[in-house]
This record gives sequence, structure tokens and C-alpha cells, in this order.
Amino acid sequence: MTDFTITYSDELINRIASLLDNRPVRLASRSPRRREILKRLGIEFSQFTPNSEDEFEPDVPESDPVARSLAMTKHKAAEGCKGVNSGIVIAADTIVVLDSRVLFKPIDRADAISHLKRLAGKDHYVHTSMVVRDVDRSLEECGTSDSRVTFRDVSEAAILDYVATGEPDDKAGAYGIQGMGKFLVDKYTGHLDNIIGFPAYLFVELLEGLKRHQV
Repeated sequence: MTDFTITYSDELINRIASLLDNRPVRLASRSPRRREILKRLGIEFSQFTPNSEDEFEPDVPESDPVARSLAMTKHKAAEGCKGVNSGIVIAADTIVVLDSRVLFKPIDRADAISHLKRLAGKDHYVHTSMVVRDVDRSLEECGTSDSRVTFRDVSEAAILDYVATGEPDDKAGAYGIQGMGKFLVDKYTGHLDNIIGFPAYLFVELLEGLKRHQV
């Protein structure tokens, strides 16, 4: 049976606290899902929404969506560093890719329905790019986490009912695996929190990468 619960060990939470070492943290993202995960990890942080996030156009070919997502994430991190003199800035960007096509956040309910009809009964991939920047030393680490998700062959009626709840409105791919959208999913491989938008294991890897620069 597919598990849709996220639990973090005390060991992981303590490791993150040690790596952050009481430094101020800023999350350069408007996402409430990322905010919730950081809270569950015991991190005290401020949240900043990059003003130009929606207008930024990465100078990367559309044929390489993961590289475009990483470029977007670096842009968010740079925006998040404005007005900050010290601490850690975190940025992330999540994309849903089906048959090499990115399914962005739906522009309206009709777009959400279209996304979900495309996903029904198929495998797709969720990629979350993350950048962690040490403002004091002008250093950053970046990486991408990948998951594969298999949708059930859900009916059009079920899709319409789900879209009517409003849950898909602000989510890449038009579904939230942590919410009511879990009924759409048959199985997944990879980290659940990556599909939600903030892979904690990658966050730790990037913090450890920054720490290695101190040696």
C-alpha cells in the first residue's frame, strides 16, 4: 500500500539544526507547502516572495526543462538575497514532466482538467531543483531531486470533482499528493517531500556541501 505520510527522524532534524548553527534562514518562495515542511523540520525562518518570479525567462532551451527549472531556482535565490547581509537563503522550484512536456501550474480550472486528463493512467516525473546560498561567504550549492509518479486511470467525473475543490489551482501538474490529490496516485518512487516541493534529504546534502567549503 502506498504511503502518503511524511515523517522526519530526530536525527535528521538535529543534523539540520547543527548545520544551520542558529543562522538566520530566508525561504525565497511563496509556497505554503515548502513553508510547512520547513516548520516540520524545526527550522525558524522568514519567507520572501521574489517579485519577478513570474516574469523571469531562463536562458535555457525548453528542450531541457530540468536545467530551466534550476536556472529559475538560482534566480529566486538571487532575488531572495536582496537586502540580506548574512545567513542562509533557500530557493526551490518544482516541475511536473509528462512525455517531455512540462505541466505548469494551471492558469484556470479548464487547464487543470486538461492536465489531469493527460496524467490519468500514466507515469510522469517530478523534479525539484534547490539552491542553498551562504550569504556571508557568497557561496551556494544546488541540486535536483527526481521522483516518478504513476496515476490511477481516474474517471473524468472524479477529475471534475477534484478540480472543483480548488486544491489543484496553485500546484504544478494540478494536483497535491499531500492532500485530496493522493487518490489520483497509484504509486510513486523517490521521496514524497520532493513531490510536494521540498526534498529534505537534498537540503541536507546542500548544507553539507556548504560546510565542506569551511574546511
